[in-house]
Amino acid sequence: QLENLLLSQIATPPPSPYAYPGVIVQVLSTTKNDVFDTNSAAYVDIPGLSVTITPRSATNKILVIYNVAAMGNTALPSNGNGFLQLYRAATPVNIGAAAGTRTSASNMINYNFANTATFTSTEISSNSGNYLDSPATVAATTYSLKVKANPNSTLYINRSSADTDNAAHGRVTSTITVME
Repeated sequence: QLENLLLSQIATPPPSPYAYPGVIVQVLSTTKNDVFDTNSAAYVDIPGLSVTITPRSATNKILVIYNVAAMGNTALPSNGNGFLQLYRAATPVNIGAAAGTRTSASNMINYNFANTATFTSTEISSNSGNYLDSPATVAATTYSLKVKANPNSTLYINRSSADTDNAAHGRVTSTITVME
């Protein structure tokens, strides 16, 4: 009877379970639930927001999915954005094309302008992205997220720019997930 046939009786099995195209081999994720802030004008690591994966095959692709909860605060609306960048080891990936003095980044982070009503101090923006990478290696590969603030400003991760003990001021999480 047909239902008793085994796949091995009608086809040669692949050399490993990872040889089937389109199969998710592994999923790893990191969640950051504490807060971080920086006023650095150079990209700095978001502590605790990285994930390391060891691909099973050099031809496999890695899908990176991230969400960073962030908000900045500045009294200078002309400097009203921070920047988020995805890295594979020390190499930035999934960034915008360079053009003049514009900042290349994976995401731009909105700021709370101290002298406008555009944003309130209790807001936190969700900065998400995904990137399909081809690292071409079977070595352990680390994906991380870095941020930088504009001059005269502070960038906050997982909290609003006003963080007083008040039910209207939230604390949230950020995540990075990789799938091979």
